Amino acid sequence: MTLSEEQLRQFISTPEDEFHDFKEMWYGPQENTELIKDIFSFANTAHHKDCYLIIGVSDDGKCVGVSDDPNRKNQQMIIDMIRGTPIAGEVIPKIRMDTFAIDDNEIDVITIHDIDNLPIFLDSDYPKHPKGNKVIHAGQIFVRNYDVNTPINGTASFDQTEMLWRKRMGMDLPIKARYGKILDDVTNWKYFENRNWENGYIYTLDPDFIIELREDDTSRDQAAAYSLKQFRTKMSWRWIDLKYRGTVIESFLGVFVDGTRAFYVTPNIGFVKGLGSYPHQSYYKFVRTSLEYKVQGMIENVPNALAGSSEQKVPFNSSIVVYDTVHEQDYVEQHILEEFPTMNGVVDVTDEEIGRTIGGMLMDFNKGDFEVEKPQVEYMLKQLKTAEFINNHKLSLTQTIE
Repeated sequence: MTLSEEQLRQFISTPEDEFHDFKEMWYGPQENTELIKDIFSFANTAHHKDCYLIIGVSDDGKCVGVSDDPNRKNQQMIIDMIRGTPIAGEVIPKIRMDTFAIDDNEIDVITIHDIDNLPIFLDSDYPKHPKGNKVIHAGQIFVRNYDVNTPINGTASFDQTEMLWRKRMGMDLPIKARYGKILDDVTNWKYFENRNWENGYIYTLDPDFIIELREDDTSRDQAAAYSLKQFRTKMSWRWIDLKYRGTVIESFLGVFVDGTRAFYVTPNIGFVKGLGSYPHQSYYKFVRTSLEYKVQGMIENVPNALAGSSEQKVPFNSSIVVYDTVHEQDYVEQHILEEFPTMNGVVDVTDEEIGRTIGGMLMDFNKGDFEVEKPQVEYMLKQLKTAEFINNHKLSLTQTIE
């Protein structure tokens, strides 16, 4: 996230700590390795927040500015300098540079974004031709300890280094957050079935993490908006249990669609206020950061399992909305109708559409079943059309969201 002027002013009024450091002036030509060391120190943090090098501010918080500083650098110069170092594993710190006008002074701020792939260090000495710069040696790990960086001739302690490795492996996180992290590692999940008729997914790097599917005995609707585009519209339900060392950490529902040809996590409900004849028009959605979506992504990427083919994936994905963040979802739901007032007419459903949909559903349902009653089919079609409309206009609506 971009640092705001208000946040910067708050940092300037606060003594240096593990999140920010003041520099009265830019690093000189013989201090390039000091700049690299300081960036590495802020990248190698055990916490999960961005850090800031604030240039043009003295140690006591006085703004002096950098407008006349002959050693001033821009973002690309810093990125090129970092990329020119022999970083082990080629894990490049993520940085951004912004300039702020504070009390008529130009203040440069280097943001060092939080990453998990730590520690960052060099695999050979740098630079080979120092030209007055101090040398960073292979294997040195620089960290930030309160308001002090590791000196350029030092390295992190065993305990500090261990904390960085724990962060890398997600071992410093609460169990649900750790689950979310390893679900992103889709290549190390494997589908299983056993003699006890149990099936699910196991994380091969740590078999304590198991996702099991189990029968759902509750009577539920056997069709939904996201099943209407499938060749066979009838669904069957399962529970998805996320387990750690045998304990259920989280559970949510999933569905087999298209005659059990594919299995998907059940999307969540979203609402557009004031749309149609209801106070809130519903539709189905995921948020990328949610556990449900991460499980969905894992299922779709594990081979020889339950994800089905493009014949099921394409209609399913086009029937739901996927948001990057909850903030994006809130913005769309609050503003899409005012930006696109024609949406009211677009999501209306005709008798012809209802009849055609019911005709296709009768391959799986009997006349008189709740799922093929006209009001229910109309309701599902409106949900489907709402999701399709949002998908068609979401990008243009959210381009200005930070």
